[in-house]
Amino acid sequence: AATVSSVEGGLEGMTRTILADDAEAMGPWGTRGIVGCMSWYFVFVFGLAGQPHLITKLMMTRKPDDARVMLPMSVVGFLLTALLWIGIGLCMRTLVLQGGHAPLSEPDQASPEFLKTYAHPVLAGVVFAGLMAAIMSTADSFLNIGAAAVVHDIPRALRGRSLNNELLWARIATVVIAAVAAGVALASGKMVALLGAVGWSVFSGAIVPTVAIGFNWKRATPLACNLAILTSLVLNVGLQVFSVTLPHLFYNGAVALLASLTVFYVVSICSAPGAGVADDKAIYTFVPEMVRFYLGEAPILENVPTFQCAKADDCRYVLENLAELVVKEVHGSGGYGMLVGPKADSAMIELFRDKIR
Repeated sequence: AATVSSVEGGLEGMTRTILADDAEAMGPWGTRGIVGCMSWYFVFVFGLAGQPHLITKLMMTRKPDDARVMLPMSVVGFLLTALLWIGIGLCMRTLVLQGGHAPLSEPDQASPEFLKTYAHPVLAGVVFAGLMAAIMSTADSFLNIGAAAVVHDIPRALRGRSLNNELLWARIATVVIAAVAAGVALASGKMVALLGAVGWSVFSGAIVPTVAIGFNWKRATPLACNLAILTSLVLNVGLQVFSVTLPHLFYNGAVALLASLTVFYVVSICSAPGAGVADDKAIYTFVPEMVRFYLGEAPILENVPTFQCAKADDCRYVLENLAELVVKEVHGSGGYGMLVGPKADSAMIELFRDKIR
């Protein structure tokens, strides 16, 4: 109501003014078209399940049944907020076109200018208070998550234990992360909303497959989760750094999320036990190292001495001692495609010699 009453002619005046300036902007899909709009919609709706601050809050809820009330309230809040910001955008654009307000130097000024100049003081105060609360809450969640990853999760993954004096290092990490984030925001020269969209996309592509789906799908594998996160980071950062514009204005974050989901599902299916892709015979040679890496322990049972023909020295040794070795194809199964050197005749040995070469 506040946005409509601020413009001469109300909602009709807004429509006529913007239509005269740019008819496409008042269409149902705006200037981005149906493909561009739906790609943004996909990221923001489906990616909601990948936002760490929301996941953290839901996991901290004592009673899961409270979600039945929390989720509808959140949806209503999002709808009201969206209507407010859409109304402000249309209102300020109309006022500038009609000459009722000086042109804005950047789009980020639209909301504060409207609230300070045209909104009722009570409404402006409520909106500004809500904005500050949302910013502080979200920033606090992200800083806590980032600091925890730096001082606890990453050190445990790399060396098996977290840093000493975690509290001190967490405070230092929080300050450093905040300073770096502020520097990136100031140096980027982009709208705050677009920076937020980039962050939303990064978390969506990294967390939706691994947490929202991975925690609820028994076939998900660690390898798939790691590759999905890596895919999301590479695509999101790469497409933004090189300012890639996709056909039909398809949103870069949507591409990253789709690619991340695809990698997650394909790798999970292919690398699951019994799938026959990640459990071929070549993996056997790496089992001792896998035990040391993931468990930090020495294997109780040592492997039978095994040679990899992909390595030059191993291949040379195998070729020179074929009559004394058992040779298997990595993709074979059930005893097929193998050579038992001590029981094989010379023709079979030469056949395998040619295969290895």
